[in-house]
Order: sequence, then structure tokens, then C-alpha cells
Amino acid sequence: MPILALMLTSAANAALEAENLLTSMPSGFKVGYSAGNGKEDMVEYVPAAETVDDWTKMVTVQVFHNARNVDPDAFAAKLADGCGGR
Repeated sequence: MPILALMLTSAANAALEAENLLTSMPSGFKVGYSAGNGKEDMVEYVPAAETVDDWTKMVTVQVFHNARNVDPDAFAAKLADGCGGR
């Protein structure tokens, strides 16, 4: 790896704190909805020709800031209960 690329990668990584989710837009999808309130951020991706109101596939990414001591299994169960267990 060239030195400049290594330096840029190191500088970018130094700016990240705690856990970080770095994603790219899925191929053929667009951002249909995006919102944040300081406690959580959410982005919904839908196929390019569809909307969040009329979609066949959707990818949702949610980031919960400062969510410490959260049991992932308990969170998943609570989420499933809110969706009718689907």
C-alpha cells in the first residue's frame, strides 16, 4: 500500500471512536428515507424505481448512539414483539 494511502487510512480510522458501522449503498438501491435525532440515526434503502411507501425490498440501517449494556438477544426479541413476531 502506498504511504499516502496508508496515512489517509490511519487518519480516517483515528477519527472513528467506539463502534462504527461503515456501509455503502446497495447496488441498484437509493436512499428512500433518512432521519436522526441525536440518539439514533436511520436510513432506509429501496430499489431505485420504488419508494418507502411502495416497495418490494428494503434495507434498513439503524444506529443507536451510546447504547451501552444492551443485550442483543433481548433487543431482537423486543423488536420482534413490536413487529407482531414476524
